[in-house]
Amino acid sequence: VSLNDRALPNSNAVSALNLLKLYDLTFQPSYQEKSRSLLAADSGRLARYPSAYAQTLIALNYHLDHAKEIAVIGPAHNDLAQRILSWLRRSFIPNKTLGFELPDRNSTLALVAEKPMIDGQTTVYVCEDNVCKLPTSDLTQVKQLVSEIKTYRLTPYTSP
Repeated sequence: VSLNDRALPNSNAVSALNLLKLYDLTFQPSYQEKSRSLLAADSGRLARYPSAYAQTLIALNYHLDHAKEIAVIGPAHNDLAQRILSWLRRSFIPNKTLGFELPDRNSTLALVAEKPMIDGQTTVYVCEDNVCKLPTSDLTQVKQLVSEIKTYRLTPYTSP
């Protein structure tokens, strides 16, 4: 079995990314741990031949980034819910996990569990690392919250 990408992405990398997304949906640590193991197994080859491991780099980026966990709570045939879901599905939002749930359902899916609709309106929760920003029913605000990007800066190392 080849672990580098060919016409199809390598299976370890696809599995690692799927496990990371399952973790963001369920918050079950075993998914994240298994994904880390798969990424670690590819790390030596990835360092030597990064261009042969594009799918692994995608999974690694997801793992290292602060993924957007987006929960939409609302009626299935509601105009606002459909406009929000349509925008979220067609927009390029790197490293997102999207969950949709009907109101007043006792979901077992952690991403959407115990997140109510507010004032009878479709409500969106945008979270990172299971910490949510204020929920909203305004599509413009959803776009703003989802589009916020955390920036990172490397500081030079200075020896003591």
